[in-house]
Amino acid sequence: TMSAFGVAASLIRRAASVVASTRRHPVHRHESGRSAHGAPPTRTWPMRRRPLGWCVRAGASPYEPPQGGALHTHPLMSITTGGRFTVRDLDLVVDEVDIGGACGTVKLVRPKSEDDVLDMYVEIGREDADPYWAALWPSSVALARGVAGVVMDVEGEGTERATDGDRSAGLAGLNVCDVGAGLGLAGLAAAKRGASSVSFYDREPLALQCCLLSAEANGLTVAVGRAGEGGPARDVSNADDDDGEAYGTACVAEVFDWNAVRADQRTFDLVLACDVLYEAHAVAPVAALIPKLTNEAPRGRWMLADPPDRAPKNRAAFLERVKLDHGVELVRERRETVTRAGSTDDVLVLDLRLR
Repeated sequence: TMSAFGVAASLIRRAASVVASTRRHPVHRHESGRSAHGAPPTRTWPMRRRPLGWCVRAGASPYEPPQGGALHTHPLMSITTGGRFTVRDLDLVVDEVDIGGACGTVKLVRPKSEDDVLDMYVEIGREDADPYWAALWPSSVALARGVAGVVMDVEGEGTERATDGDRSAGLAGLNVCDVGAGLGLAGLAAAKRGASSVSFYDREPLALQCCLLSAEANGLTVAVGRAGEGGPARDVSNADDDDGEAYGTACVAEVFDWNAVRADQRTFDLVLACDVLYEAHAVAPVAALIPKLTNEAPRGRWMLADPPDRAPKNRAAFLERVKLDHGVELVRERRETVTRAGSTDDVLVLDLRLR
């Protein structure tokens, strides 16, 4: 006999399906972009529930694929969600996000509406999936600003002395990971700061596909393979930015499950993360990523963005755990105020270093 909980869950799923089928604005799918290959990863990350009011919204323009773009040959672009959809099945737009510092403006490709992403999830029976990776959040902007303002040498020492247009300093020679990347704004900022490689990690292929489209839109080198390991990854892009300037950073993307890190997982000089401590049960797995993703001292470093009042107990527990278990020191904590589209939010940016 089905339990009361099971009955309730079934009714909720049916109601969601009915709502999805009668929405005024259904998912707009482009048949030419649909792929029949690949399969979705097993969902093992908890859903991150975040209030819609925290979403940073601004004017955006429709996304137009660049002439001569080569991303259609990239293997990650053919990975499907639910065995059916890629990001090209959604209407896409481009935001221009003013990061300031040494980054200037970063172009960000994203779905036009999180509702369309939610409709897609409902259609494939994933009613519990989180569509809000498709939104630009204040923590992402704050973390990108932190990346734009730091100059870090190959020994992992960092200072706050980057200036406008100073793209050659910053992160030159460093390998960077944007974990739980979402739309990948912080990773894109690191690439524009001259990092040797930037790896975008997320559980959702749709998000990673947006990261690669954004990298292409910013004139960054999009590569196939695990950049930084035994030689350069294979370049599949030929994009320049509006000034005709191409960046040498190798941008790669990889479906990543923080609960099942591969045995040969590579490590990085700098790991970027934001909005990863919303749930108490996320503290332990995120803390466990420190030795799995980070190079040994003195190079290993994390930058983490977190709203100050959303889950302060989780943040405190994380900092205590990584200090005791992994010798991580909080070097700097600063408060960023993000104001866009009439909304103002404070975000803490934490600078962590292995000792």
